[in-house]
Amino acid sequence: MVMRLNKLDLINRLFFAIVFFGLSVTGAFYFPVLKSFLIFSLVGYSMILLKFPRFWIFFLPAFLPLVNTAPWSGHVLYEEFDLFILATISIACWKGYYRIDNLKTIDSKIIFFCFLFFLSVSISFVKGLSPVHSLTPDDFSNYLSHYNSVRVARSFIWALLLFPLLHFDIKSDHRIVTTHLFSGFAVGLVGVCIIVFWERGIIWDLLNGSSRYDYFRSLLDFSSEYRTTALFSDMNTGGSAIDDYVSLSWAFGLGIYLKYFSAVNNKWSLKHILIGCLVLIPLFSALYVIGTTFTRITYLSFGASAFIFIIGWLVGIKDWVTQTNIFFYLAIILFWGLITGIFFFLYGRGGYISIFAGASGVLGGVMLGGASYYFPRLISIAGGVFIFMGSIFLMVRAMITSRWTETPLFEACIISMIVVWILFSISTGLGRIAALKKKFFVFISIFFPILFVLSLTVPMVSGKRMQTRFSESQRDAGTRFAHYKNVLNVMDTNMDTFFRGMGVGSFPRNFIKNNEKASQIGTYHFVNDGESFLRLKGGKDMAVGQRLLPGSLTANGRYALQIKARTNTPDSFLSVGICSRNLMDTTDCKFHKFSFKGLTNQWVEFIISIEENQLKNYKWYSSWPRIFSFYNLNKDVVIDIKDVRLYNDRGENALSNGTFEKGGQRWFSYNEHEHLPWHIKNMMLHLYYEQGMLGLVGFILLLLYAFWKTWPGVKNGQLFSSIIATSLTGITIAGLTGCVLDSPRVALLYYLVLFTALSLDTKRMADV
Repeated sequence: MVMRLNKLDLINRLFFAIVFFGLSVTGAFYFPVLKSFLIFSLVGYSMILLKFPRFWIFFLPAFLPLVNTAPWSGHVLYEEFDLFILATISIACWKGYYRIDNLKTIDSKIIFFCFLFFLSVSISFVKGLSPVHSLTPDDFSNYLSHYNSVRVARSFIWALLLFPLLHFDIKSDHRIVTTHLFSGFAVGLVGVCIIVFWERGIIWDLLNGSSRYDYFRSLLDFSSEYRTTALFSDMNTGGSAIDDYVSLSWAFGLGIYLKYFSAVNNKWSLKHILIGCLVLIPLFSALYVIGTTFTRITYLSFGASAFIFIIGWLVGIKDWVTQTNIFFYLAIILFWGLITGIFFFLYGRGGYISIFAGASGVLGGVMLGGASYYFPRLISIAGGVFIFMGSIFLMVRAMITSRWTETPLFEACIISMIVVWILFSISTGLGRIAALKKKFFVFISIFFPILFVLSLTVPMVSGKRMQTRFSESQRDAGTRFAHYKNVLNVMDTNMDTFFRGMGVGSFPRNFIKNNEKASQIGTYHFVNDGESFLRLKGGKDMAVGQRLLPGSLTANGRYALQIKARTNTPDSFLSVGICSRNLMDTTDCKFHKFSFKGLTNQWVEFIISIEENQLKNYKWYSSWPRIFSFYNLNKDVVIDIKDVRLYNDRGENALSNGTFEKGGQRWFSYNEHEHLPWHIKNMMLHLYYEQGMLGLVGFILLLLYAFWKTWPGVKNGQLFSSIIATSLTGITIAGLTGCVLDSPRVALLYYLVLFTALSLDTKRMADV
């Protein structure tokens, strides 16, 4: 009997493994781009999982923010990350993660809270999907489709299917899970920061700059109005995907450094310090990305969650805290308050170089204080004098050469000497005390990161862009609350809607349909009713475009453009834009206008020759991708586009699927200004609108229980619990004005961190 059960179990595992892997490969086969590469990657990934079953815990946090083909593929209904999750579930089935005896180890309260929210998601999913119709090409590429319910709901479904794996792995070896999770988020943060470097032009500056100012021009530009988006394709309609991601992830950058700090355990050497600097890169990457979002709630989320982490850390070391004199804490607060005030003063007088000079004085003083304990007195004094004088020289030079303020030479010298003396003397004393207590390397491992964060934060907050954003806070708050009122106004007023909402993924469709102002932004549909075409309804903000592959661009930029289009209104026109574009912004645009000249309800062919710099060869690191886009700027006018071709001088068509026979494949929509019709901009209101009171209460209970599960670990000083709690705090605060749950990638990471918190067993994790 036992043998028969084991054989049946093996057959079941093999069957479901084949089914899920088959779905994954099939999805890759029908994917618009990179089919062969995806199939080989899925096979390779699955083979790694067979050997290392916990690899997915590292892979997903690294993969989700760094790989996003939606702007090239045009698909939003399912994306490449869905295929890798199917492959993960396939291997999990084969490994037996879903066996009943494993599922029984999950606490009954967790099962209850998860089931309650799952019930809400399921009920509201059915409502959002209704009336159900067979899939059309438009459903794969349009947020206004009823199948948008699938796009939004899938994040929770995937997380729920991955939960048994996560729970079992934490129970069996929490150390490996901690390492994998921290490392995965760290890789994601560094990768996102590199992408931000590219989109802000920093890589171009480094490769083509001719002076030291050119090298750092874009890196230190915190006055630009450009807001980073990285590869989060959801931000084509605005949104807050990158803000929510970094609010969730930055704590893991801190966690991997503190984990290394804990592993060294006071055995610091020069080698350990150098490695520690490398381990700090994810945290610094997160800070830079936060700064370049220029989003007030992201700044608030970072500050508040960092404060929560510090409070939790003090609670975790309560024995040491209670034995320490209260004046020690006052001195620490006073010291950092003084440094912060001085740095703001220096930035106003001499910009970045002035802050660098001040930071050099602080670092030099700390190092001198420690060196005086480890090295001969003469060498220490010589080093101290050199750093002291160098800091003064840099600060004076920064003040007298500043383009923003005028400071006489004598005044600059007096100010610099006083400021450097204050910073240098205090920091030298701190370094000396740390060395005498034989805690010097521990001290600098904590002191340096804080000083670096402060040095970067001051310019970010003081920059012109954020000063403008802060000054507009009251006006923007009024706009946001008016939007919330409009959101509630388009809800049905009945008990069914009160309890189960309007349906998952239904907000953009309902809001644009029922709100007069929102309906003016324009819409698009890929139609196939005997003939295939793109239908654009006129508005002021909608564009549908295609990213041009570098291989299709030629050196001379000469092309022949052919378009077949029709309209229902005389004297309307179709605009074609050729731009350098990322997701939310365009640059170097050239537009061509095609007038129908009174011809209605018949296909008109337009043929022109164009020569554009935007269509010449370009280097990948030089600028954003080249995009060919359609605009219908005629209010309430419908324009259909049947066939579009863009021939280069080699006779090759630079556009794919120009006949729209494959629906929206390779075409992607963009909204440049009007973002509110696409997002509710508040996580709790989003839950209430789409899932009703059942969904809102279910999620709040799930979130509160997750925080409750982290508390014993935080109280006992466990790093993993503290980082998880900080991460959840950050993204929950970001959700006050963000749209966390309508971005599938960010929502999936949020749910995974949430389920990690639910799986914590603090009694077995005392050493983590």
